[in-house]
Amino acid sequence: MSAENDIFFEQIGVNIRTYRKSKHLTQEQIASKLQMTVTNYSIIERGKIGTTLTTLFKIAKILEVSPTQLILGKDEIFLTKSDIVKLYAEEIK
Repeated sequence: MSAENDIFFEQIGVNIRTYRKSKHLTQEQIASKLQMTVTNYSIIERGKIGTTLTTLFKIAKILEVSPTQLILGKDEIFLTKSDIVKLYAEEIK
């Protein structure tokens, strides 16, 4: 993974953690809803690995935010699912 990808994944993790805490949810609660281990969820939230778009969309739904908010930390720019796929594909090159 490149340094740029590291920063990208870390920022998404920070955004996920921020929204999770604002909803007063624990990592255990989110992991359970995602049907994954807390360890795996924690790795995503710490930005140590990227996640699939499917999982990102599931996390957004659980947190009642848009996927854009998880990616950018704000919802000022409207991105379609196609835009997000392109962004993600460019980041992992």
